[in-house]
Amino acid sequence: MKRLFLIIALSSVAASAGAQMERIIQPSDLKQQTIINEPVTLRKGFLRAGISMSYTVRDKYFNSSASREYRPASIWGTSFDYNLNLHYGLSERLEVDFIVPLVNNRNEGTVTTIQPVVNTAVTKKTVQRSAGIGDCRLTLLYQVIPEKESRFSLTLSGDLLAPTGKKDVSGIKDLNNYNLPTGEGNFRAGAGLFFRKILYPYSFSGAIGYFYNFSGNKLIDPQDTKSTGFKPGNIFDANAGFSLHLNEWIALSNEIGYFNQAKGTQEYLVARSIDSRWNLDYTPRLVFQIRRFRITQLVSIPLFGRNMDADPEYSMSVQYTF
Repeated sequence: MKRLFLIIALSSVAASAGAQMERIIQPSDLKQQTIINEPVTLRKGFLRAGISMSYTVRDKYFNSSASREYRPASIWGTSFDYNLNLHYGLSERLEVDFIVPLVNNRNEGTVTTIQPVVNTAVTKKTVQRSAGIGDCRLTLLYQVIPEKESRFSLTLSGDLLAPTGKKDVSGIKDLNNYNLPTGEGNFRAGAGLFFRKILYPYSFSGAIGYFYNFSGNKLIDPQDTKSTGFKPGNIFDANAGFSLHLNEWIALSNEIGYFNQAKGTQEYLVARSIDSRWNLDYTPRLVFQIRRFRITQLVSIPLFGRNMDADPEYSMSVQYTF
């Protein structure tokens, strides 16, 4: 009788432990992991879809001397853009991402001209808009070194940007009022490396990337009669970040990023160079994980730079894992 009772008790404990283990590894639970404890790439068969929104007011910029100043001629602009993104796990170590940007920009300013005959100043308002689909992006991520307790993870990325957005200025009313393009007008390909180390509830990460810009042609200036041939400079970027769990469903991330674009070229009648540019920014990020929903809010704050925008950009995204 005692042996029978002992067998029943051990069987109950084993069944309970098995049920707990099964509950821990259920896919529905794995889909609720946060940015800190989930794998770098999505697990096989997992699909994550989302939409992100970014907003900025362009009022200042870093000039060629790396000083921050207001834009000339009372020029200012707003950018209110969306990104539709899909992420799919092809295997336990391979992920594919597809991003479709929806662009909505507006630039305004004033231009003052002096009429010497009557000695008066005439001020005209300038407006340039852009709205529509931007350049779509396809990215592959592969975990070269999967993450374990004793080592960091290393992930290789391949990136292709296709010129799906409008590349030419259009709707030209005069030299100051027209529609801007929504895309860059050229292909871009790149590769990068990303590493991460988890020391729960903390994680440390870093990334580097290099992107090659192919040549293209587009109508750049509203007074041009034909397209301009161009080749943007190649891009190098790098970032380092630190994240921590504030509790089981809120994570805080801090990131320092560096962007550098080399000189480019344009050719319309004569060839000329496009100045290089760079910037260093700081990005705090707050991530809420509510079951399978992930809500991210961030602010990108430019610290230093040259020939770049100098205004903060706010961004928010909502994602769901299927």
